[in-house]
Amino acid sequence: EDEINSEPVTTTLTLFSDIQQELSKTPGLERRESYFCGGREEFRADDPNFTLRSWRAVITYLLRQRDFLYE
Repeated sequence: EDEINSEPVTTTLTLFSDIQQELSKTPGLERRESYFCGGREEFRADDPNFTLRSWRAVITYLLRQRDFLYE
């Protein structure tokens, strides 16, 4: 029920953006990412902007927030 300009939404969006920028600046990172554990090639997808990894980090952050988890 958070408003689009609320602090929790802004914080989460900033986290996503900051992670994405950091990953983009890190040399040598693979631009393909696996959707599943085990790293099987058939489950790897192009992730040129590091969106999948950034989103995964945001989900991890949200799951650690009691209010989000038990809403």
